[in-house]
Amino acid sequence: MGIQNRKIGILGIAKSGLAAAEKIKQSGGQPFLSEIKKEFEIENVRKIKENFSCEFGGHSDKILESDFIIVSPGIPLNIPILKKAEKKGIKLISEIEFGYLIKHPASKIIAVTGSNGKSTTVSLIQHILKIAGYKSILAGNIGTAFTSFPIEKPGIDFIVLEISSFQLDLIETFKPEVGVILNITPDHLNRYKSFTDYAKSKFRIFQNQNSSDLAV
Repeated sequence: MGIQNRKIGILGIAKSGLAAAEKIKQSGGQPFLSEIKKEFEIENVRKIKENFSCEFGGHSDKILESDFIIVSPGIPLNIPILKKAEKKGIKLISEIEFGYLIKHPASKIIAVTGSNGKSTTVSLIQHILKIAGYKSILAGNIGTAFTSFPIEKPGIDFIVLEISSFQLDLIETFKPEVGVILNITPDHLNRYKSFTDYAKSKFRIFQNQNSSDLAV
C-alpha cells in the first residue's frame, strides 16, 4: 500500500491511533489526528503535538481532507463527522485493516475473536509458537497495537491478533490465514441494533478467507 505523501486522517488518539500515525509518518505519509477529548485529558499531549498535526476537543472538517480515515475502535460509526466522510466518499478503515495492508506478505495471521476468552487463547497460541521456534508477535485488542511492530519488514513468521467486533466493523481486505471465533454471547448492544448484528460483525473475520485458509 502506498503511503508516501498521502493525507491520512486518524480519528481517536489512543494506542492504535498513535501507532498508526507513527507508521504513516515513518513511511512518508501525512497523518492528521483528531480527538474528541480536550488536551488536558490526553497523556503525553505535548509530545503528540510536537510530532503530529492534530486537533483536540472535537472533530473539525479538516479530517475530511484525508485520502482515507483510520477510525479507533471505541468511536461510534454514526457520529456526524463520519457521516460527512462517507457522504464525501472517504474510505473508513480500522487500524487492523491498515496493518494488514502494510504488513509483509510472508507473515501469516492467526486472528481470534469472540465474546469471552480471547486474551487467554491468543496468549496460549503465542506461547506455543514461541516454544516451537517461530518468530511471532502478539497484538490487537490485547493491548499492543498491530502497527506498533515492524510488520512491514520480513522476519515475522506469525502475527497473533486478538480482535474485537469494533475492529472488524471496518475491515475490507483483512484476511487471516487462521480465523477463530470462540463464542458469541450478547454484548455491546448499545452499539449494535441487535444481537444478530453483533454476531454478523464477529463473522466478518471469515469474510475474505478462501479454501487455503482455516476457519475455526
